[in-house]
Amino acid sequence: MKRVTKLLDFVKMRFGYTADFSFKVPYTRNQIASFTGLRVETIIRAIRKMELDGKLLIKEGKIYYQFLFLLLTEGLPIY
Repeated sequence: MKRVTKLLDFVKMRFGYTADFSFKVPYTRNQIASFTGLRVETIIRAIRKMELDGKLLIKEGKIYYQFLFLLLTEGLPIY
């Protein structure tokens, strides 16, 4: 789940979104799997867990990401 969160944090930041659930993820689950080096099944489980944890919202099959989670909690550089 950490790889998925880092990817979504990075992409949301690059697109300049700051409000909760304002960012519609422009990638399919297959593309996210390819970007992170994980299997599609793992991405599906991670996304489901993130939804249950309240970190993202799935509406009509589209993923809306909530906030910059790992970049803020791990002190990673924000570009």
